[in-house]
Amino acid sequence: MDDVDGPIKSLKAFKRVSLKAGERQMVSIDLPCKSFEGWDAQTNTIRVVSGTYQVFVGGSSADAAKAKIEVKIR
Repeated sequence: MDDVDGPIKSLKAFKRVSLKAGERQMVSIDLPCKSFEGWDAQTNTIRVVSGTYQVFVGGSSADAAKAKIEVKIR
């Protein structure tokens, strides 16, 4: 893959959740295969790029992530 000029972080999904102080809620967000696409200069196509991705959860991209998981695409 040749997407070296792509962003380091990019927003792929979000869900607005309103909570009161001390309140907790389970939230799920779908990340379809399209979320892991990138430009392949060799084939001039956009395709799913295999590798390990970090998924961050937080209030904003400037936030230190409240949670982080790794997703492996083969």
